[in-house]
Amino acid sequence: MPRFVGRRTHGLWWDVGAVIVLAIIIVVVLQVTGTVHVFGALPGPALG
Repeated sequence: MPRFVGRRTHGLWWDVGAVIVLAIIIVVVLQVTGTVHVFGALPGPALG
């Protein structure tokens, strides 16, 4: 069995960051395609 199997090469923060970035990408893609309206659901003038 190779030595690297089961060994973590990066920390937990890289995994957390990757999940956050992936979630942001999914929300932006759904927003652009019109599936969800995250920015339109904000009360008041959200972007000025």
